[in-house]
Amino acid sequence: MSHKPLISVLMPVYNGELFLPDALESILNQSYSDFELILIDDGSTDNTYKILHKFTKEDERIKVFRNHSNLGLTRSLNSGLLECRGEFIARHDADDLSEPDRFACQVQFLNNHPDYGVIGTAVTRIRHQGSKIDHPNTISGDKRIRSYLERVNPFVHGSIMMRKRVIDMVDGYRNCLCYSQDYDLWLRLSRITFLENLSDRLYKFRVHTEGISSKKHYVQIQYAALASFFAKEREKTGKDSYKIFESDFKGDIDFYLEKRGIKGEINSLIGRLLFVYGEREGAYRSFLLAPGIINKLYCLVCKRDMVFEWSRSVARFLVCGSR
Repeated sequence: MSHKPLISVLMPVYNGELFLPDALESILNQSYSDFELILIDDGSTDNTYKILHKFTKEDERIKVFRNHSNLGLTRSLNSGLLECRGEFIARHDADDLSEPDRFACQVQFLNNHPDYGVIGTAVTRIRHQGSKIDHPNTISGDKRIRSYLERVNPFVHGSIMMRKRVIDMVDGYRNCLCYSQDYDLWLRLSRITFLENLSDRLYKFRVHTEGISSKKHYVQIQYAALASFFAKEREKTGKDSYKIFESDFKGDIDFYLEKRGIKGEINSLIGRLLFVYGEREGAYRSFLLAPGIINKLYCLVCKRDMVFEWSRSVARFLVCGSR
């Protein structure tokens, strides 16, 4: 029987030839080496598969699986999870980089904190060519992470390491959430395990025009609002309406979010997410479509730049104190 590694590194990739070699090298050069690398080629049409095939010849820890057509990130993640043998699942995106000690630090944390099931890291944002943009603030501590989780995603997906047993307990990612599938997963995992971000900057997140965050920002916000909507349902009743969404959803998120009974609440949630991201005009338009006195107050706040920025500063202070 072949050796069962402690970590399974999961990386789906679609047309990632530009940054893929550097991403793979950053994984293979980790100081902690007891891992397998599960690569899912999601029907790429560029040289991605050739690059992956080349790397398999150089390192026996690599396993490549190829989708015959482009299934999307969420389904690729779930198909990859079925191939993972490790106790821990480390995520990595095909255009990002990990510092050499990333896995060692995360494994040490999980071994020392058995009640924690999700551990991310602080990140450095880098440009297309690799130069540093900035060091975003890191949200650390289970309590603070949970307070943010109600409003925004406090993790960088590619930096995450998780216990496979907790992922299995919630049946993995949810296939119909084509975007913000990670945010939905954190919200569900937060009900059964503790969460943390390491303060060490062990992951480099690349910002470029072809990235999902750049090309699909608003639709990500829509799906994030839907994930938040499901979380609020679970808080009230212990279950959510995802199965109804799964049966009714026909691939048109705009049409689905217009459904009676969810339109007002979803627009309120979209407005709050856009508010957090500093997108005043979009937030204002969303709050206009949401009923209730609180949303009307948000509309007033979003009318003027000065009031809007002051309100965001106060909100940040109330959430995280004077830090």
